[in-house]
Amino acid sequence: MFFDQFSKLCSQANTTPTQFVTEVLHLSSSKVTAWKNGSIPKYGILNSIASYFNVSVGYLFDGETTVQANDLSENEQEMLELFDKFTDREQIKIIGKIEEWLVEKQRRASIAKPNVQTAYIASRSFDNIPPRIVTGDFSDVLNAPDSTDEY
Repeated sequence: MFFDQFSKLCSQANTTPTQFVTEVLHLSSSKVTAWKNGSIPKYGILNSIASYFNVSVGYLFDGETTVQANDLSENEQEMLELFDKFTDREQIKIIGKIEEWLVEKQRRASIAKPNVQTAYIASRSFDNIPPRIVTGDFSDVLNAPDSTDEY
């Protein structure tokens, strides 16, 4: 997905991905092969590519996102740059810990409010979307009569 968008942008700028990587980014041409095979550049490189083509980092992946990388606060940019210094394995571990922390935070919030509960929403889909976690007051659903109840 990234490489397709990157290739398209290079083509529009009358250059090739290899030429862009070596002449503009001053990186090895082997990066192009890695990206073509599904590897994703580090945030700093993504930010440089997005800035050069005047698009958002998100646009490099979906061709639609309009939020510019420079719309991030200075603190958010610093955090992303710090995150970029970790290896891929460390980044995955950090993301997992953040998800655990968010689930625990939602759980604690639901304890503080007796009618608020956390639930997983899962549905069958053709694109295998993973379950989402939602928090809310489900008391009307939980107390609704089922088909065997008398009305």
